[in-house]
Amino acid sequence: MRKLTQKQEKFVLKYIECGNASEAYRHAYDTSRVKKKTVWERASRLLSQDNVYARVEELREEARKKAQITHEKITEELAKIAFFDIRNIFDEDGTLKAPTALDDKSAGAVSAIKVRRIKGDGADIEDIIEMKISDKKAALEALGKHLGYFEKDNRQKAPVVINPFAKKNDDD
Repeated sequence: MRKLTQKQEKFVLKYIECGNASEAYRHAYDTSRVKKKTVWERASRLLSQDNVYARVEELREEARKKAQITHEKITEELAKIAFFDIRNIFDEDGTLKAPTALDDKSAGAVSAIKVRRIKGDGADIEDIIEMKISDKKAALEALGKHLGYFEKDNRQKAPVVINPFAKKNDDD
């Protein structure tokens, strides 16, 4: 595989940072006299080059390893939301549990906690605690996609790294 030029490497690093190919292209190349559409086309063409795309994937994999992000962790976190049971955030008497009293699965489904203090005559009368739970439907859909349940005829396929920017041959 061909080694990247300095500009290509600069493009790749910026693309990893921002996720926008046009912005990365403008960062790496002089585009002062180039139309937006042309920048987009050139950026897309650059990403379609096997050596550039391979470098992008290499850096993504390094980032995943560094952050210790695995398919198992993603699945586990999505499952916390998808299979969250709201009964687990309440005590026997129906009061909301303190955040520190939540089990790991329930805590993983909470996306926000809001506390409002009601005051009266200079003293706190009551705290109102609201917990916002992550979107269960979205988590189920993401989990299904992540695990490949929505693929045609539900057959799991071995993971294949493909370059979505690669040009198709007329024979394909």
